[in-house]
Amino acid sequence: MKLNKILTISLLAGILVAGSGCSWFDSKIPEKHAEPIPVLKTELEDGAVTKWTDSIKVDSMAGAAKDGWQPVKSITFPTIYFAYDRSVIGLSERHKLQQVAKYLKENKMFGLIIEGHCDENGSAEYNRALGERRSIAAKDYLTNSGISTARIKTISYGEDRLAHKEDHETAHAKNRRAELILARMR
Repeated sequence: MKLNKILTISLLAGILVAGSGCSWFDSKIPEKHAEPIPVLKTELEDGAVTKWTDSIKVDSMAGAAKDGWQPVKSITFPTIYFAYDRSVIGLSERHKLQQVAKYLKENKMFGLIIEGHCDENGSAEYNRALGERRSIAAKDYLTNSGISTARIKTISYGEDRLAHKEDHETAHAKNRRAELILARMR
């Protein structure tokens, strides 16, 4: 009887430790992004029609044109969210990057600009480095999926471009992200 009790307690403790140790792999996704991503048809500037997903709209990137890459504002990709103080691509976010990789494989004339972002927790320097690690993690995932590194550029904005400026956990979770911006390469 005593041995059964000890085994049961040990088993429960092991389950709790294993469950809590692996939870950091999954990013917290805001509820509105947990639903399936709707598909829509989008018309490109040259009149071609393509399918992609509706997502957060891309605002203009004035600095991107300096190197000859022009953002394509008519097509948006889903945002990749990260857990607090992490740059690991969560299991729940990988399908988004798989969709992006598939699109880039089918449309070789486009490149991708990956912006790394953070919430306001931590110093500006730390957040800039964390944003860089996040953008590089997304880039690494895509290159491991067969996309050439020459077609991907990364940039970190740290906490400089918050998606939500409120000071609560839901807003912070939406700021821990990588935004994927389709671009025409020159």
